[in-house]
Parts: sequence; C-alpha cells; structure tokens
Amino acid sequence: MNTEDEELTSGERDSLAALRQDPAPSDSLERSVLRALAARGLVRARRTATRRWLPPLLLLACGAALFAAGVLAGARTETPRTPSGLPRYVLFLEGSEEPSLEEEARRVQEYKSWARGVAAAGHLVSGEKLSPGATRIGEGAELSGGDSVRGFFVIAAADDAQALEIARGCPHLRHGGRIVVRKIAPV
Repeated sequence: MNTEDEELTSGERDSLAALRQDPAPSDSLERSVLRALAARGLVRARRTATRRWLPPLLLLACGAALFAAGVLAGARTETPRTPSGLPRYVLFLEGSEEPSLEEEARRVQEYKSWARGVAAAGHLVSGEKLSPGATRIGEGAELSGGDSVRGFFVIAAADDAQALEIARGCPHLRHGGRIVVRKIAPV
C-alpha cells in the first residue's frame, strides 16, 4: 500500500477495496448514461465510428460534382445556337442624334414593344442599349464610327433576307438612325 492508503481508516479501506472489485457497468448502460448527460449539456457527445466517414464522403462527392460541371462547361466548343436552330445576326443601331429625356423614354418603350413582337415570333435572342462614347485601341484606332453605335439586337433568322426584313421593322429607322446587319459566324 502507498502512503495515501495509510491515512485512511480501516472502514474506508474496506469500502475502497469493495469498490475495486465491483464489475464494470455494461456497454449499453454506459452509452445510455453518456447520452443522457450529453442531452443535458453536461458532456460532449462522442462521434460514433459510423459517422466519421460521412464528412470526407460528402467532400469527395462535392468535388466530383464540381469536376463534372467543369468538364461539361469546358466541352462546349460551339457558340450556342438559338432554340430554333436558326443562324444568328447582330443588328447594330447607329445614329448620332441625342433626343430629349422624355423622347428617349418614349423611344425605349417603342423599341421594347418592337422587340417583344420579334421575340414572340421566335426571332429575338437579346438586345441592349449602349452608353455613349467608345475607346479605341490597336491599329487604326483613330478611325471614326464606333461611337455612333447606340445599341444592338441579336436576332435569329432563316437567312439574310429574313434578317433584313426583321431589321426594316425596327423603329430605329423611323427616327433617322441606321442599322448595320451582320451575320454571326459559327465557331
């Protein structure tokens, strides 16, 4: 015996000896006591061996999904075509006239109405108004013309003739503007 045992009374030594000989609690009892203590916040719940594989598996699954998405995105080598499969054209709206704010708002609504009709016929892909001014870079940057482009529409048409017919209906022509029609080359 060590010095600590010598300080105990004989009754304490007997009780201590009896405790050392008691059998250990069953595993199920130990688990239920630990669950009860964890539920009360007195001890931290242990992670079971069956859950240790879950976070790495989820991480691996997320990585595989991101890799697959990247492969699919990188596999697109062709310019997206319209849902109808028709060739696409760009209508560049040119003009140097600056209308008043009220007139500009009225024209925007007129252009939107025309675009909705073209879209309803299955020919509009997109369109945007461009801000004034342009910055030129590269050879021939001093040439003029780029800043007169006011906006553009991308349309789908069966052929050049249909693209010109759609462009002729654009309200931009009625307001003294010009439209340059360019076919988008498939890549």
